[in-house]
Amino acid sequence: MDSLHALVVDDHPIFRKGLISLLQQDARIGKVTEAGDGSKALALLRQRTPDLSFLDLCMPGRDGLDVLAEFTRLRPRMKVIILTAADDGHSLTQAFALGAVGFLLKADAADKLYCCLDTVLDHSTYVSPGIRLASAPGTPEEEQKLSLLTPSECRVLALVGEFLTSRQIADRLYISPRTVQNHRANICRKLGIQGVHRLTRFAVRHAQWLKEAAEK
Repeated sequence: MDSLHALVVDDHPIFRKGLISLLQQDARIGKVTEAGDGSKALALLRQRTPDLSFLDLCMPGRDGLDVLAEFTRLRPRMKVIILTAADDGHSLTQAFALGAVGFLLKADAADKLYCCLDTVLDHSTYVSPGIRLASAPGTPEEEQKLSLLTPSECRVLALVGEFLTSRQIADRLYISPRTVQNHRANICRKLGIQGVHRLTRFAVRHAQWLKEAAEK
């Protein structure tokens, strides 16, 4: 593998320098560029082509989600990992819908950075274990649709809500990727949902219900 160019975007210089130091210890990273805010990051991105970026979610001026949308438009092949100090996962589904492939808690950066890198460079998505995925109460219509799912479909949908790929779900449940795809198609049909991101958002909203249903 050719050495990778990483872009670190964070308005806290101490954290930014610490993350850069960790990245420079990874043999896969050949160059690291840094920016202290979203506007500077976008200016850099128009001149350079990083392979991956670590993007702070909360910054002065343009916030992380706004910058992420521009990142995806300007460099659609760049892998973007969101950095956040908040563990409530409030913006997680929106970040993934905008093209992020990772969601890393700043408190986890020292211990989980290389695991995060391994995961996203293997073309999978990463979410810090400490992120709390909140469940929103369902409407009567949604609850009725959920009741149509089989236990196997509930297990698959629960893992979709953990941002696992079909291959990862297959490995977790000891079934084939084709079976996972069939389950996903049946789930979408029963729930009346089209699109990967909409299915993921639905799964995250109903995480607790799905967890309980999968354990029955």
